[in-house]
Amino acid sequence: MKRTQAQNKIFYRLINKLGIDADTKAAMVLSISNGRTEHSSELTAEEMALLISRLQQNYIQTESYRQDRIQNNTRWRLIYALRDKGMAKPDGTPDYERIHRYANQYWHKNINDMTLRELNKYIGIVKKWKTLKTKNNATN
Repeated sequence: MKRTQAQNKIFYRLINKLGIDADTKAAMVLSISNGRTEHSSELTAEEMALLISRLQQNYIQTESYRQDRIQNNTRWRLIYALRDKGMAKPDGTPDYERIHRYANQYWHKNINDMTLRELNKYIGIVKKWKTLKTKNNATN
């Protein structure tokens, strides 16, 4: 069976994050397929799974991975700070739709597109609030 579309997305995301060029990619594919092909599109699902596993192991050892983890954890800190100020569903979980809408409306940026510096800045601002800040001083 050929590789899946989900595998394809993961594979190319890892290739890009690791900065692997076309020649290196072809050599990796050739190695994984035991010399059968240089084209990743011709790999089986099992071969692609093995290649993805190896790429993920390499990625985890990079500085880029560490920075991504820091940024992701900081993003969650902002989401939970907003939840604690009133952007929660009745069950207490963050209201993601409302949080993203608020960030776009007041900070003019999606939380997922914010830099680490921006995330930390907004965490500091939100933690100082007594209640949720809106233009009308009422919660949305």
